[in-house]
Amino acid sequence: MTSPLGLLREPTGWFSLSGDTVGLMSQPDKEHKTYGEQVQILQDRGLIVDDPIAAERFLANSNYYRVSAYLHTYRLRKVDGDPAFDERLNEFIDGIHFAQVVALYEFDQRMRDLLLAALESFEICFRAVLAYHAGMRHPHIHLYPELLNEAFTAQPEAVDRNRLSNYDQWLQKYSSRSDESKEAFVAWHAARYDSRLPIWAAVEIMEFGQVARLYRGLALTERDAIARDLGMQARTLASWVAAFNGLRNTCAHHARVWNRTLVIAPALPKRGSVPALDHLHDLHDRSQKRLYVPAAALAWFLTTRGLRPEWVEQFRAHVLSFPDDKVISLADMGFDDEWEQLGLWNP
Repeated sequence: MTSPLGLLREPTGWFSLSGDTVGLMSQPDKEHKTYGEQVQILQDRGLIVDDPIAAERFLANSNYYRVSAYLHTYRLRKVDGDPAFDERLNEFIDGIHFAQVVALYEFDQRMRDLLLAALESFEICFRAVLAYHAGMRHPHIHLYPELLNEAFTAQPEAVDRNRLSNYDQWLQKYSSRSDESKEAFVAWHAARYDSRLPIWAAVEIMEFGQVARLYRGLALTERDAIARDLGMQARTLASWVAAFNGLRNTCAHHARVWNRTLVIAPALPKRGSVPALDHLHDLHDRSQKRLYVPAAALAWFLTTRGLRPEWVEQFRAHVLSFPDDKVISLADMGFDDEWEQLGLWNP
């Protein structure tokens, strides 16, 4: 079967770049529906829509497919469905109103805004601390593979000789970012000195994922110094950076976060090393892969570094505004019954 990416449109149908004939454009799996028809479908499936005009307006501004991620929560479970995919029937649970779906959608929207604010502060601080300690070793440490972790710079085995080392792959992306950068300080530095930016300037043009990879590629001495400065062990910090990068991307793409199972969950600091986070060890496995853990880690980090002093209270107040009902609860995000009593959330 030819991939849709290998097809080009013609007035009468499609043809394949590979030469395979597809013929006239096939019927789509589902037909286009007007906003009114979309609302009617929801009503036919048992959702109570008190104000159809307002519902149409909401779908017009949000996209039915995006909203379906929140509608899904309120549909009846499939008795013989695969639990791994949380399969549901089309019909809604009795008594559910469209307004409940909107409330959950808007709660999640505000949650993303709060998380992005905290993640921004973490990212900026992490860049600064990395640049400080790495630059202490050498201003251009990122350009000298002999100063980095051998596992990061090692060339592939002979059978993979056409593949670049992890460092060379990283360097290619960094060089591309540097060459394409429109930042005034990049042009100024190239004119006054040369095109090789020192690490404290270089981190400002890197994507966060590139900074994360560079951290893992530093020698243990630098990684430990950076982690100590931030109050944790190097292995824990590497995990947090990866987890926060994933969460940042989810939020930046406006995806659902409230009950998401994390692909990368932040590692828990050893019990006793960060007392404010010891309670995370007592959460069951499911909760450790939900939103509460990175939120608690961010709360601790911001408080410890004296960043965004208002954030913890704002986050706490927002969570307490959660539109819980007979279907959803804070447990879906990994919060236990006693979370708001913890000192972490009452600085």
